[in-house]
Amino acid sequence: AKIVDSETGNESNTSITLVSRTLEERLVTDEYGINDSEEKSGKGAAVAAGALAAGGLLAAAAAMRDKAKDEPEVEEEPEVETVEEEVPLGDETFVDEPLIEDTEAAEINDFAEESAVEEAAEKEAETPVIEETEAPEIEFDEAPAEVEETETPEIEFEEAGSPEIEFEETPAKENSAETFEETSDIYSKLEESYSKIELAISRSSQKNVALICSNKRNVFGIANLLIQISSKYDDVELKIYPAVSPIDYSSAVLGAPFNDFVSIDLNNPLVCDKELKNKIKSALKNDFVLFIHNPIGEEGDKTNFNLLKETVNDFNDELLIGIVNERYSYEISCFKDINEESIREDSTLIIGNRLTYKLDDYMVTSSEYIVKPKFISQNIDFFERYLKDETPKGLDYDCEYLPCHKALEACDFCYCPFYPCADGLTGGEWIKNKDVWSCQHCDWIHLEEPCQAVRKGLEDILEDKNDLKAKHMELLKLRRECLLKTLK
Repeated sequence: AKIVDSETGNESNTSITLVSRTLEERLVTDEYGINDSEEKSGKGAAVAAGALAAGGLLAAAAAMRDKAKDEPEVEEEPEVETVEEEVPLGDETFVDEPLIEDTEAAEINDFAEESAVEEAAEKEAETPVIEETEAPEIEFDEAPAEVEETETPEIEFEEAGSPEIEFEETPAKENSAETFEETSDIYSKLEESYSKIELAISRSSQKNVALICSNKRNVFGIANLLIQISSKYDDVELKIYPAVSPIDYSSAVLGAPFNDFVSIDLNNPLVCDKELKNKIKSALKNDFVLFIHNPIGEEGDKTNFNLLKETVNDFNDELLIGIVNERYSYEISCFKDINEESIREDSTLIIGNRLTYKLDDYMVTSSEYIVKPKFISQNIDFFERYLKDETPKGLDYDCEYLPCHKALEACDFCYCPFYPCADGLTGGEWIKNKDVWSCQHCDWIHLEEPCQAVRKGLEDILEDKNDLKAKHMELLKLRRECLLKTLK
């Protein structure tokens, strides 16, 4: 809203501070002090009342100026009272000049009040007209004396919130970390390791630093991350010392499950399903023992574990599997009988190959256990006849010991050319406290398919009965080859 001076036509804002320097000086609107940051209570109302009195004060000042022209000049100027007050004008301030004498000021104030009442009743051009404007700061109701309170720019800014307040309302870093932990974001999983490595590197400029880490989720802990991150800096010397890896721990708990093996992270976020499946199939096809870590994904995700199950079941569900957990807790079973309830995110799995078997309470894979051959006279006599092609082929119905084995299909090798193999995979075992290897429960060499495979292999190895001893290592290699050909 604006105030219009009926005599001069000048306009001003409603919230004004009117100052007169002398009676003779004409009041102009340029000296109206504007203050948009007045308080919302009584002070704002006083400013509005000043707006009503403005028109009367202008008229009074004009009348007294005309009167002064007719009166003789006064020798002494009236004493004035000096009042210094800083009045805000936009972004600047100024100090008022001395005001007129109290008596004359009182007359002007009385006259201003009467004029304000009269001109407020008439609402014509002789009085200051209060017009409604589109100014967002202040709006008038029908009664000019009441001003609708509005928020000053400062208050609006505070309500909107300063940048500092907005920053404080933003979740703190700790809360962000907690949020990351509740999600499956890969970056959150590595954040702690990254920060520890960076801290260790920064401290290493002053002294030697030992970075000790767990390796439950990775075979070699965070060694890979350490090497990668340290490559960003100059003069960082690393020495990586081995500890007990999950592979060593799991192998020790289960017994001796490893020969040649492959380690696979079942939930590596950078490995797609196709790559993972090809790795598993290749390992199984080439008779590697499988070491699986991270079998279960974040929040119990079993997608990749189900892919593992499908691939192994298609290949051979009779393979042994060992499930290892903390505190030497483990289970051994055929893969088709796996107990999924025992598998957790931090479990490790060892899937044997076709040469893996259970010996007592241990999981064992046939390896380099070699025993010096021992022969008895009956063994030597049998292979002398074998080389002359005088031994039976197929079942020997004339043998007084028939049937000598539960699963008997051929009697071609009544005496085994690999004796003693000392490998319990096919059913042989040591007679307790006798230092004698027994083949009583070994049926493999007496099945038709293995029997034919061994016969064919012996053609290139066995030329004389003494080769049973001289070529014992070659014979054991032949045995392993025939096992991989004939075992499921």
